[in-house]
Amino acid sequence: MLLMRRLALILLSISLITAGSSALATEPEGELILGIVSTKTMNLRPLEPMERDLQSIYGIVYDSLIEINDDYRPSPRLAKSWVESNGGRTWTFTLQENVTFSDGTPLTANDVVATTNYILEKANQEQSAEEDAPQVERGYYQNLRYFVEKVSATDDHTVVFTANRSRSYYGFLYALIYPILPAAHLESENPPGTGAYVIRQFEPQDYMWLQANGNWWQTAPSIQEIMVIFHANNKDLINSYEYSRVDALFTRNIAAAQYKTGISSVSLDYRARQLEVLFMSHREQALQSLNMRKAIRALIDVDRIIARTYLGMADRANTIILPGTWLEKDVPGAFEYNPELAVQLIEADGWFDSDGDGVRERIEGENVRKLHLRLLVYEEPDNDVRVAAATEIATALEAVGFSITITVDTYQNVGEKLKNPRSFDLVLCSVNMDPVQDPGFLLTSGNTMNYGRYSSSTMDGLVKDLRASPSSDAYQENLRKIQEVFAEDCPFISLYYRKGVVVSRKMYTLARQVRELELLRGIDVYGR
Repeated sequence: MLLMRRLALILLSISLITAGSSALATEPEGELILGIVSTKTMNLRPLEPMERDLQSIYGIVYDSLIEINDDYRPSPRLAKSWVESNGGRTWTFTLQENVTFSDGTPLTANDVVATTNYILEKANQEQSAEEDAPQVERGYYQNLRYFVEKVSATDDHTVVFTANRSRSYYGFLYALIYPILPAAHLESENPPGTGAYVIRQFEPQDYMWLQANGNWWQTAPSIQEIMVIFHANNKDLINSYEYSRVDALFTRNIAAAQYKTGISSVSLDYRARQLEVLFMSHREQALQSLNMRKAIRALIDVDRIIARTYLGMADRANTIILPGTWLEKDVPGAFEYNPELAVQLIEADGWFDSDGDGVRERIEGENVRKLHLRLLVYEEPDNDVRVAAATEIATALEAVGFSITITVDTYQNVGEKLKNPRSFDLVLCSVNMDPVQDPGFLLTSGNTMNYGRYSSSTMDGLVKDLRASPSSDAYQENLRKIQEVFAEDCPFISLYYRKGVVVSRKMYTLARQVRELELLRGIDVYGR
């Protein structure tokens, strides 16, 4: 109850708490007060999350069948083992024994089946053809419908998944990261979970109080209580940390970079799922040239943008595969900043500044065409960092003879323009990447998210081979081949993954890697 009394002091602001503590990060001593931004979550529905940082809370209350380990490989969680058969079409999972939900109910295969079917039924809803019909809400885990054809239980501890024919591969395992709920509580608010903690109290836009789960199937965590204080915005969140109202905070706000080098805090960088890319329209004549696309790639100093614009809060990504993982392929020389090479490639395509006006042109029949490109970018609320990055890219291109027009538009308008590759030449935007490493949705001919209309029979064949690779070795090999062709074809430019930071005065994890949606990873075993 000490934690609850401390909460009352925080919320009522009874005493003046001064900043500037020079103490080094300490042990949590059984409790942790965490600050996050939360304004949308009004009820606790783990299968229908509203905010990304709440998912890190759900992650210690609800377990999934498998988890991704520090090496980004599938690892047992509720499933202690699995076997693949029928060329990747069938995946049979054996559950851990003696696992119970927080209310004492035993976990069975039926709970896994019921949870999975609940997600699939929502994801597979048909959109009404009527003009005024409301948009169907398919749910946060709707991508599961691309992977799972059906699921069944053969006994209390055995679950059999049939994979869709188009996804009968090792990547199927990464799709199974979703909370498993009791079959009887799929529609309940704050349903029982099998995780290390239980949510005892929840006041929307105010706070959440968690205690260690007395029925947890593993050794009890040393941190017994967690208080989560909700904030309306990042400014309020950072103020709470400065005035010691919270022990730790989660944020992707650039302002938090100031704490990354402080002696009184521990900072844990984490990679978000948000990959920043520069799409290029293959319907624009100049960009149909491989030389021109590679020249633009060579003109972008990615490391400079990360350091100057993002203050280090981004992680360079040369290809569309997570950097630093067992699946990444190094392609030496392909992604280097090299303005001299860029000029050579541009001039090889016949673009010169013959009239000395600073803009290159090319003779096309009887016409003279200027090297002009339209760069589209959307703004983010309270954050103009992407617009600043677009300005840096434009400046680099203009320095060698491009004429660039930057248009800053809304997220919704840019989304509409992306559907028509003739409405843009370049688009700087983000793509939310799935845990399943499968870039086919961005690269396959005719796919709705292949915004630049890149088309390659070689790439299409590699994606098809990837999705028929049930072993980890074949999966890795095909992903590396895809990265090699991506480097050679330059269909668009992969820049960096956005990063966030966990700032804390109290250590709570020894995990080698925390990730977006898993920012409390390792708290259940810390101190044991």
